[in-house]
Amino acid sequence: MLTNKFEGFKIKKSRVHEFMRNDCNLSMKQTTCWPEARTSKENVQKRYEWVVKWSNTDMDFSRNCIFIDEAGFDINMRASRAWAPREQMAVTTTPTTKALSHTVLGALSSVGVVNLSIRVPKQPPKFWALVKRKVRREKLQDTETLQDRIIDAANEVSIDHLRNIVQHSKNQFDNCLNYIPI
Repeated sequence: MLTNKFEGFKIKKSRVHEFMRNDCNLSMKQTTCWPEARTSKENVQKRYEWVVKWSNTDMDFSRNCIFIDEAGFDINMRASRAWAPREQMAVTTTPTTKALSHTVLGALSSVGVVNLSIRVPKQPPKFWALVKRKVRREKLQDTETLQDRIIDAANEVSIDHLRNIVQHSKNQFDNCLNYIPI
């Protein structure tokens, strides 16, 4: 091991951090966990076919689409961080796991949140990450429910964020057409 070759060598954590940041051009950021299937060739192909199909219609994400998605909320929600090259996401893949959790099904458009309700779990995209960060973490009051807190948090997501989420989806078309996992 490397530590055996440099026995007795001492260095401060701040110097290691500085080296990683400046010399290696890495930055510490929150990891994004992707299920293994997300980047499978089969799923990349399905996304490609979907983009080709819908690109030939009058669909306009900014004007005539409502996005329906779901996100899980559970007691194991933790923020993790990892090193990654600057301008790149810190991504780790995780095996699919099954556990009980609260899940919210939501409908949103580029002009606002249309509807939210409790449903069955799936993986959370960017909108749900925003909502999760905004959900108050204190103990529920006698008169409130988790759904109330989630709805309050969702209503705090700005229209600009919603438009950016919609634009991000549109921007992924080129990746799908070039068979790049998203």
